[in-house]
Amino acid sequence: MRIRSISRRGLYILLATCFVGGAVELLSYAAVAAIAHVFRPRLVWMPDVDDCEANYATFRAEYDTTLGWPVKNDNRFDADGARPSPAFPNTEHPCVALFGDSFTFSSEVSDDAAWGNVLARRLGCRVANYGIGGYGTDQAYLRFLEQDVGSGAVVILGIFEDNLRRNVNQHRSLLTGKSIVGFKPRYKVDRRGQLELVPIRLPRVGEMRMFLRDPSRVLDEEYFLPNSSSGPVVPGFPYSVTAARLFRHPDVQAVVKGNKYWERFYQPDHASRALDITTGIVTAFASEAAERGNHFLVIIFPSPKTIKKIPSSGHRGYENLIQQLVDHGIVVEDLSRGILKRLSNRSPCEIATQPRVCRGHYNAEGNAWVAEIVHELINREGWHGDSRQESQR
Repeated sequence: MRIRSISRRGLYILLATCFVGGAVELLSYAAVAAIAHVFRPRLVWMPDVDDCEANYATFRAEYDTTLGWPVKNDNRFDADGARPSPAFPNTEHPCVALFGDSFTFSSEVSDDAAWGNVLARRLGCRVANYGIGGYGTDQAYLRFLEQDVGSGAVVILGIFEDNLRRNVNQHRSLLTGKSIVGFKPRYKVDRRGQLELVPIRLPRVGEMRMFLRDPSRVLDEEYFLPNSSSGPVVPGFPYSVTAARLFRHPDVQAVVKGNKYWERFYQPDHASRALDITTGIVTAFASEAAERGNHFLVIIFPSPKTIKKIPSSGHRGYENLIQQLVDHGIVVEDLSRGILKRLSNRSPCEIATQPRVCRGHYNAEGNAWVAEIVHELINREGWHGDSRQESQR
């Protein structure tokens, strides 16, 4: 009887353990699903392997192996590789050349409303917009090296608040989950503190499935590898472990604490060295522009949501980069100041393309303000005469 009693007790304990374990796994699965719903595809690595493998050969044949994208023969750009400008449709040497990402390109507004085109009308000369959606500062610099804008032009580098993360990334999908073929170059800083280019690493045709399961086999300088400290989490059993990884993820912790998910990359002691790398890229950009006889300036694009928080917090999150660039003698314009001045008592969300959720790019009004701010800066620096003469040669 005693043995039977002990056996029953052991069975009860086993059943209770299984029940509790099952309940924990069920709750963990629900937590993973909830976090994935909010943060996927950015934090959960679940690529469509079959689809990517099926289309990879075609993609690889069209890819720009230096810059990453746009692909060859992209018809969104004029003969010079710039965004079409209704104000100055010719492709002569510009008085101003823009490099950067989608905020520089002016995504989600028409060619006519894009701030580069509005600036061209203000200046009375061609403004060539070479901005490309999703670009890091590294790709913008490499595109400038390929582009002849002539001497005397004002060269403007746009830096979006999230660019520092992109500058330590080799595959865009690891940041967004959306561009599964978004291979890109990056720079690193060597032991002597010098910039070193890490060219694009592309899997061979037939290796895409292997790559998606283990990106580290191809990407040797990727900061956001799956299941790394800052990379996306690979979901799977036990889901309690997956849930714990997601909750501890720095991006989730930043949101929980009310911080910006990209802000930590602006810290001088961050493990990625993103601040040093970005400063190195921009100073190299400025040096090359000066050597070519160009004026150079940087404009910082904060998102509407970031601008919204500045009046109450007094904090932008990217101050360290501005200070380092100013220390190197580079002209920097933080657009948040001019935009807040023009908003008066209005919400910054009103100049977002998705105002209800305060997301997206600047709308037509916001683009007009950017053009006005940049025009004032060019006149203040006394560069307008030089750039306009060069564009008319």
